[in-house]
Amino acid sequence: IAGCDSIITVALRFYPLFQSSQNELVCEGTSFTLPDGTPVTATGQYQTILSHPMTGCDSTVVTNLTVEQTVSLGVADAGFDQTVCDTQADLFANEPGGTTGQWVSLNAANVTPPDASGAIAENLEAGENQFIWALSTANCADYSRDTVSVIRADGNFSLSDDFVDVFVDDNQATLDLLRNDDLSQLQNWSIEIINTPSEIIRAQVLDNSTGELELVFSADVPDEWTFDYVLCNTDCSNQCDTAEILVVVNELDGGFSKDSSNLVDVITPNGDGTNDVLFFDEVLDPEFPQKELLIFNRWNDVIYSVKTYENDWGGTYRSNILPQGVYYYILRLDTSKGIVKEGKVMVIRG
Repeated sequence: IAGCDSIITVALRFYPLFQSSQNELVCEGTSFTLPDGTPVTATGQYQTILSHPMTGCDSTVVTNLTVEQTVSLGVADAGFDQTVCDTQADLFANEPGGTTGQWVSLNAANVTPPDASGAIAENLEAGENQFIWALSTANCADYSRDTVSVIRADGNFSLSDDFVDVFVDDNQATLDLLRNDDLSQLQNWSIEIINTPSEIIRAQVLDNSTGELELVFSADVPDEWTFDYVLCNTDCSNQCDTAEILVVVNELDGGFSKDSSNLVDVITPNGDGTNDVLFFDEVLDPEFPQKELLIFNRWNDVIYSVKTYENDWGGTYRSNILPQGVYYYILRLDTSKGIVKEGKVMVIRG
């Protein structure tokens, strides 16, 4: 306006464009996230443009993504489930080319060597043991897994002797052989009846799982007789045990009948607090002045006698343990009125 010149100075700054590249690798079945948050799953080159929040300038990031194909290599196969009788077992898995494998025990057992497809599992626990076989590549750890079970059939089982009481007018009876046997560690077993006496016409196991036994016998049977049964672990045929079956005959005459209370009493003197002693309710009844008890063996020898019985006889003779078997008793409650109880007692020891 006044004809004077003015000078304006402008400072101009140039921001260079930022460009970078990255090489990434992921395993098949997974994804990679680009710088702008976009997930991608296929092999390829991806260009991402980012704007600087302060300058507004764009920057470019190039991602070279490789997806390693693992399915084409093969999935993990840990082999077949198996049952063994020992504390060790052989493991067989696959190991496709370009992969490595690793065993992982889910129990206390250990695997040697743990990185070999053919390995030995040791210190197997009774019951089921599980193992994982995991395949990896140089870039993809544990990309495929498979589990195999090894069941160790435990031979620690025991059988206990059994008995069954029958009547002379019956020619058959049934018995649950396994009712007092501990087979909790077994999965499969077989039962065989052996040493059958001539009085038995047929001894047939009706149900192997429960041990239900059917007996058919002749009418002229003795008062008692025995035979045996053998139970074997079918997963480990060398694991067997044997028990005895005692058959006790109740006569219909002489004070015994199907409705009588004088059937065979059973005691199992093992100290568990259940059926350890010969028990009579009448002994606790104050109406009976006498409680004299006599116990005989099969040869009519007196093995125990007491004037006042206190429900405390546990299958002994002069403090010595009597063998398992059937014994006979007379309990005199009131001889003046002819109140006498007679019967049999079966002593079972397991």
